[in-house]
Amino acid sequence: MACVHLSASEPPVPREDGKIGRIQSLEKGMEIHSLAAKFGRCEHRFVGSSLVDMYAKCGDMVKARAVFKRMPRRDVVVWTNLIQRYIDNVRDIVAWNALITGFGQQGDTSRVFQAFRERREDGVRANAITFVSVITACSHGGLVERGREFFQAMDPDSGIVCGIHHYSSLVDLVTEWKRP
Repeated sequence: MACVHLSASEPPVPREDGKIGRIQSLEKGMEIHSLAAKFGRCEHRFVGSSLVDMYAKCGDMVKARAVFKRMPRRDVVVWTNLIQRYIDNVRDIVAWNALITGFGQQGDTSRVFQAFRERREDGVRANAITFVSVITACSHGGLVERGREFFQAMDPDSGIVCGIHHYSSLVDLVTEWKRP
């Protein structure tokens, strides 16, 4: 965790691929990773998750993903950490949709709405998949009116056209919670 905090204070350095990196923090983190590997601790959930976090915050998503793939047990905490770091590094609609869908599958509608807001604040435009994910999350959470609001918020002028998946999610939303 020390390297994660160190990376926050180190100024980012532009790399050849257009991304940014934090070289000093990455070097320190690699030393710690080497020690963890020497003592057989990389597979531990918290150590592995911290290494994923460190590599991602230093701008090396390839190494973050490699550590993640070697972890024998990848639970929701580890997956959420990796997805969040991708969003921190990529900030595109694919990453946001993965995060929103993941929170929806966990039944965590408050985090679905929070991620939806953060996506907008980041200046990333929603797409058709974003709305399917949010409406489906509303359906699973019993939030009929909120789901209807999202359905009505889709704007064909901005390129979001209702498709079969939107209508299917809307039907699920309304029928699931209207049963006696």
